[in-house]
Amino acid sequence: MGDGGVGIGGRPAGGAVRHGFQGGLGGLRRVVRVDILSRMSTNPEDHRPESAAAGTPAVRLHPERAEADGEAGKADPVARFLHSAILRRWRGLAESVPAALDADAEAVHNLRVSSRRLRAVMTVFASHLRSNRAKKVGKALRKVTRSAGGAREWDVHGETLARQHAASTREGERAAIEHMLELVDARRAHEHARMTRRLAKIDFARLGRSVRWLSEHLVSTATGQALPQAAWSVLEPLVREALCGMTRLRERERADEMHTQRIAVKRLRYAIELLEPAFADGHARLVARCKQLQEILGRHHDLVVLDELLSRTLARLSEHGRTTLADGLLAPLERLRGERRDQYLEFCGVTTLLDEESFADEVRRGLRLPRRVGQSVSGE
Repeated sequence: MGDGGVGIGGRPAGGAVRHGFQGGLGGLRRVVRVDILSRMSTNPEDHRPESAAAGTPAVRLHPERAEADGEAGKADPVARFLHSAILRRWRGLAESVPAALDADAEAVHNLRVSSRRLRAVMTVFASHLRSNRAKKVGKALRKVTRSAGGAREWDVHGETLARQHAASTREGERAAIEHMLELVDARRAHEHARMTRRLAKIDFARLGRSVRWLSEHLVSTATGQALPQAAWSVLEPLVREALCGMTRLRERERADEMHTQRIAVKRLRYAIELLEPAFADGHARLVARCKQLQEILGRHHDLVVLDELLSRTLARLSEHGRTTLADGLLAPLERLRGERRDQYLEFCGVTTLLDEESFADEVRRGLRLPRRVGQSVSGE
């Protein structure tokens, strides 16, 4: 993906980035950090239009619902939850930016996760978000996610190799791991510089206003439905997508398919989190089960990618006659593959008790919807 304009309205990069900053990555980060922070807030309420009257409520209820309740100033509980959930996700994103620009690995991770959770809002309420403005919000958030993707991946590889290095007592192994850390650190610095350039092109102030609009729009249009049934209509295809292939994946390790499944499980988890008001009970247990599976698949994927990286490096070192470094990588690679096998076996154990049909029934029980006797999730 190129470094083209990012954000709603396609704001160009700040002057230092646009004209080619020559002060190195640290200087680039400092300039971009000041530029971004001068234009953003962690609170969408700070991005209200200047013409907005003082004291105007941030959340507008559907007029009919407010009148029926007889309390026009009191927000509906579902509306309050939805507004609060969107606000928390925006704050998580905005508050991660400064430290992410300072190459803090946890902040990069939080930036990526928060943007994905905001994008989950777009998925769950897609039927209410068909306007061009909503599409632009989704596009901007997707670019934030992608900006942090490469940096996060190489942060994880560096952390895994650092643990291997700390645990090794053999000089040959330690030297080989240090060689890998040099390669990973160089790629990590490249990806962080790329992330910095991309974040510099995002108009966070405008994105904050759009997140506020998103919250108000959904509160006014999406909170008057029969919530449990509406939640099930969203969750049913996500359950099917996330859990339909588990039996096949237990037959043998299929790394690419497991990665695809991880993404689907993550979407399901984020949707369930967002639809908490629809559940009468069992919500926390459903989220925990999705989170457990997502984390197992995530660790497995990270190990698969690092396995491939070490294998390629080992082959290249051997080809070039660097036998000392090549021999030093053999034991770390074998340990890495052992961790990968352990994650796969854990996946098989967890999914033996987690199938599409039973999970769907658990979701429907939590929503207080009747079980569909003799009918699969897909309706066949």
